[in-house]
Amino acid sequence: MKPNLSEFLNEAKANLQEVIVLEKDENDLKLEVSKLKDNIEANRKALNVKIDNTLKSRMSELTKTYDAEINSIRNKLNKEKSSRKKEKNTKVKGRIVDETSELKSANKDIKRRIKDELKKEKVPLFCNSNLYYSIFFPRSLFDYLRLLILFIICYAVIPIGVYLLFFAKNYMYLILIYIVCVVAFGGIYILINNTTKLKHLQTLKYCQSLKMDIERNKKKIKLITKSIVNDRDDTIYELEGFDTQIKYLEDEFNAVVKKRQEAVDTFESTTKKTIVDELTNVELPKFNELESEYKAKNEQLQSISAKRKEKALYITDNYEIYLGKDFLNFEKLDILLEIVNENEISSISEAIKIYHDRLG
Repeated sequence: MKPNLSEFLNEAKANLQEVIVLEKDENDLKLEVSKLKDNIEANRKALNVKIDNTLKSRMSELTKTYDAEINSIRNKLNKEKSSRKKEKNTKVKGRIVDETSELKSANKDIKRRIKDELKKEKVPLFCNSNLYYSIFFPRSLFDYLRLLILFIICYAVIPIGVYLLFFAKNYMYLILIYIVCVVAFGGIYILINNTTKLKHLQTLKYCQSLKMDIERNKKKIKLITKSIVNDRDDTIYELEGFDTQIKYLEDEFNAVVKKRQEAVDTFESTTKKTIVDELTNVELPKFNELESEYKAKNEQLQSISAKRKEKALYITDNYEIYLGKDFLNFEKLDILLEIVNENEISSISEAIKIYHDRLG
């Protein structure tokens, strides 16, 4: 029985050694397979980057010439349009001058007549100002607004301002300041009214009517100017030469843009695939070699893994059920062999008992 027990334990050691060798081979193959997989993935990424960079470069080279031509034509077109606009503005200004010159000349004559009339009647020159007519001959909303502002300045801003600056603590001064302002500004108004308006009423009314003629002419000038500026008919300005050149440049611009798009479409539909195929075919032998090596190593790994699992199950079925999992290591198996060789025992259980007795 002893030789059988020794043989059993030696076989257990041998099978355990086989599992260890298979596990080492399996781990080594896993590492190799992982490295091959990473290498394949790295090469695939490198190829994709190379393809992307090549496509971008080829597309850039393709469109560079077209874009340069498009920019050149666009600059010429913008320059031509700018020249046309400048020429039109010049002629529009000239047309405005021509069509308003009569009214402007009439206004100059009216202004001269007003000055001559005031001088002849010995009316002070300040009576020719718009402020004077707003105060003493108001007729428009603007005149009454100007009067209101002047009233606020004379009877609110000035007296309150003087009071706050110099006499803020005594309200009696505010009353006195208002009295002074009323007397002063009222007196000035009455003085100017008596020495100008009452004395030269007819002359001033006549001059006011002339001023109204000037205002009417100014309104006509504004209407004429607005009408000319808004006139969409450019034929009067003789810009046909600019229009012809602009039309030629626009057609040329559109033609180049169309050719560029056609070239891009051809590149996307045909050239792109050709470039991808060419670059892929260059790397294909390398990929095939790596894939073949990966496939072979992976198959070898699967085989080794299957053998290890099979051997592990064999150990479980044939040795672990007798020895227990704790004794499936070389150190304990050697001790059991020593016990079997040194003692007359008939079973593994006796050897295990002796092992535990020694420890105990």
